[in-house]
Amino acid sequence: MKNNEVENFYDTVFRAESYVTGKDKEGMIVVVIPRFKSGVMRRWMKQIGRDPDFKIKLDEHGSAVWRLIDGKHDVSEIIAELAGHFDNEKDYEYRIIKFLQTLYEKKIICC
Repeated sequence: MKNNEVENFYDTVFRAESYVTGKDKEGMIVVVIPRFKSGVMRRWMKQIGRDPDFKIKLDEHGSAVWRLIDGKHDVSEIIAELAGHFDNEKDYEYRIIKFLQTLYEKKIICC
């Protein structure tokens, strides 16, 4: 996807940027994104008692999608693989697509 144009979104293969990910107590994914690239700013944030990172805690559905954003699965494969996870909810496909679009727009994932 270049210049915000989508050739065929369903064929797009996304991968996560090189952010640190972990899991919370319930096993849900936590994505850690640095607020600043500069080590000086990161140290300053720590000195003033602020977290130098943004932490995004994903829910059950977001965590399931995130686990498949691996540079191997295209969007149609992610949707097909998670049909059972979402119990074939009426709008689950739209929810997955919207989630992926949001992550892409925020530069958390790329293709």
